[in-house]
Amino acid sequence: MKKIVSAPYIDQTERWVNGCESISSVMLLQAVGIDIDPDTFIARDLPHAPYWEQDGKLYGPAAIRPASSRP
Repeated sequence: MKKIVSAPYIDQTERWVNGCESISSVMLLQAVGIDIDPDTFIARDLPHAPYWEQDGKLYGPAAIRPASSRP
């Protein structure tokens, strides 16, 4: 794989397996000199949708919205 930006590498395979967008954002921010770690970025800067528990299962908003509801 060709490296385009000289950025620090953060291995996401153990802890943030579904967080490729967040982890790549943190790597780029660190590359330009911003002192941030993945946990801080996810908690502070990543929008979170509400979720709820029902019958022992977690539920949240639909991942896909109809095109007419997009801004």
